[in-house]
Amino acid sequence: MNYSLLEKSHRENQLDSLRILYRNKLSDLNKVRVKVTDSEKRLKVIHEKFEKSNQLNIALQHHLDRMRQLLSDSKAQITFEEDYRLRTNYYISQMSKQSGSTTMALDWRSYKGVIVSPDCLQIQRDRAAGLMLELSRSGFLCFAFSEDTIGDMERISDGFYKFKNEVFLLKWLQAQSVIPMVLCSSIQQSAWFDLIEEKILWYDLCGPENIFLGDDASSKLRHYDLLKQAKYVTYADSSFKKYLYARKDAFFLDANESGHLKMRFN
Repeated sequence: MNYSLLEKSHRENQLDSLRILYRNKLSDLNKVRVKVTDSEKRLKVIHEKFEKSNQLNIALQHHLDRMRQLLSDSKAQITFEEDYRLRTNYYISQMSKQSGSTTMALDWRSYKGVIVSPDCLQIQRDRAAGLMLELSRSGFLCFAFSEDTIGDMERISDGFYKFKNEVFLLKWLQAQSVIPMVLCSSIQQSAWFDLIEEKILWYDLCGPENIFLGDDASSKLRHYDLLKQAKYVTYADSSFKKYLYARKDAFFLDANESGHLKMRFN
């Protein structure tokens, strides 16, 4: 037997096996490289999207900062007196334009009285609507401003109506012989209810302090003027008592517990 030939054949077989193994490993390595390349591409896309998103967030934040500054500057430029004049002129001009009938099939004489809550901030609207609802259950005819009102006026329940057309309600009140009670939640509302010649004023301090106090000297003077004019003064937070030294009869009022209020009004 030729052992040298057998050994040569054995080595060749081993070499072939190694070649096959090498090719397989090389193929596996290429697959891994492809996967790595694909992963790198995906990571690059994700990174680019993140960078764009981050840049967009930064741009949006800068825009919001500019808008806040513009809003602050705008508020600083408009005094309470100017705001009052603009609001008053608006109501008067709209009243002259709305020449249609303001008649409502509503007999206010069958109620204990009429109470109105004009437009204000949403947090004040929610409180006012709750108070109006409770007082309507005690026999008062109550109107609360709401932007979600269907039409100029919407009946919610017996004695409780929501409205969004302030001019419509203003003209209706002026056409009646009733003396309404007006719930004032901020000094800005005075431009509306000052157009009602005879009224009973109820001043309710609630919401942000800069709203019912204002930002300038004339607005603060108006606050103290309302304290003198109001027949009833209430507040939603004990921290507001410091603004009510001129009214020792002012009392805390929870929107969900209006029993004290009902006794006074009755």
